[in-house]
Amino acid sequence: MSNSLRFVFGVSLFCALCVCGCITQPPPPPPLPAQTEQPQDAKSGTTYGTITTKVVKGKTTQTELLEYFGGPNISTTDADGTETWVYESKSSSSTTQNQGAASARVDAMSLFFGIGGLSQGTGQGQYQNSGTTTTSSKNLTFIVKFNPDKTVKDYSVRQSSF
Repeated sequence: MSNSLRFVFGVSLFCALCVCGCITQPPPPPPLPAQTEQPQDAKSGTTYGTITTKVVKGKTTQTELLEYFGGPNISTTDADGTETWVYESKSSSSTTQNQGAASARVDAMSLFFGIGGLSQGTGQGQYQNSGTTTTSSKNLTFIVKFNPDKTVKDYSVRQSSF
């Protein structure tokens, strides 16, 4: 082998080794941000705390209830003439937290010599996504009975969460 051929081979081998030392795994994909669905079918302001602080027996009127909570889901009048309104509010939320995990393998020698590894499809990058989803639901039922003067006679609130 001539000296110039050895020199070229030596420089090529040196460069290949230098570049191989610089090859690293690709960084993992960034985790996706948490995604949250907003509550659905909930009337604005219809919460247990809002109801118990704003509704006063003998004082709060039907007009005020309409301002606070909107129209009722059900409105009835029983046999003795007592008007009853029923508000039902349902909300649910779902939170998804994704986490990205990455692993990669690079066959550096195949980059320069065309043997094995990537040139034959055995080198591969693998990305896996995993995550958790949490779902919660809340149901609120608010029943109001009125006096003949359209003020609140009595009310009850029931809330369940799961």
